[in-house]
Amino acid sequence: MNLQRLSDELEIRALLNRYARAVDTKDWQLYRSVFTDDA
Repeated sequence: MNLQRLSDELEIRALLNRYARAVDTKDWQLYRSVFTDDA
């Protein structure tokens, strides 16, 4: 496993954690920040 892949996986995990926290706490502003503007 190379450094770029590890970095990518950490970013994906952080995004999933942010998504879960937003849903759990009903923080809709945080929820919207998980997605791109055109999603």
